[in-house]
Amino acid sequence: MSNYVHSIPGRLRVKTALIKKNSGEAEKVERLLKSIPGVQSLGINLVTGSVLVRYDPNHIGADQLLQTLAEAGYFEPSKAVTHDEVVHSALTRGGKAIGSLVFGALEIENPALAILTALI
Repeated sequence: MSNYVHSIPGRLRVKTALIKKNSGEAEKVERLLKSIPGVQSLGINLVTGSVLVRYDPNHIGADQLLQTLAEAGYFEPSKAVTHDEVVHSALTRGGKAIGSLVFGALEIENPALAILTALI
């Protein structure tokens, strides 16, 4: 499973299956992150496995927080997906589904050629 990451200065959201519906692990993550200077507040959602960290970007950065989570085994950088990647994937799947519906209903044998012809 991938880890979702969304970060803007002062705010980091990480979703990880390791804390999803696991209050014991969520408490460990909470203690770990709250012990870091610069972390201002923390929110954990056990239903989604989401950790929302608000921090002072003058004291610590998102990369350092992610590294701390990785070292503790709660985050795997190689499996991380960003907000932009999630949105792009959803739009791509939606576009393909709509294209299939439209061109399937019209029974066009070569939809790419039909689009090219329409553009010319």
